Amino acid sequence: MAIEPTPKHLNELLVLLCDRRLSNEEAAPMVDRALLALDDPAAYINDYPDDEWLVEGHDLEASHAGSIRLLQWIVFDELQPWLTCGEKPDEVAERVIDRLIEDGIAVNDPPPLSTLEDYRCYLNEQLGALEGEHGPKELVEFDTGLIDDVGFFVVSKGDVARITELAGVFKLRINAA
Repeated sequence: MAIEPTPKHLNELLVLLCDRRLSNEEAAPMVDRALLALDDPAAYINDYPDDEWLVEGHDLEASHAGSIRLLQWIVFDELQPWLTCGEKPDEVAERVIDRLIEDGIAVNDPPPLSTLEDYRCYLNEQLGALEGEHGPKELVEFDTGLIDDVGFFVVSKGDVARITELAGVFKLRINAA
């Protein structure tokens, strides 16, 4: 049975992407912004005129493509404190490790690797081995479709299936890495 997208589901998704470090109350204004973009993208653009570039060339009345594009941006924009982005594989890995260190999570520096897939596998192996209050964790990839950088959230491993399910409900490009 398919899930119908609701504000509660969107709130849950945002909280899970932040590894449950965002409260429902903190997520509420983000959900409101996202719902406005989904329900009435023209009104959203009136309220957030700086975001108009996101929907240029999209007929906001004829399809949901513009709304989904706005939603992708909102997730990217609002969840910056929990999102790690970069263009090159080693750069992304280094930023993920730096973010983990800031959170008090120690992982080993990777050996020189050549591809993003190699770095993802390495980091997921390290994150999956975490124990106690911090672990295990896993990367989920976030593709905004708006920038060239690759983005990752570090989330609880047990939440990955639910994140993927909820992302699908809202047509967000978020997948297990």
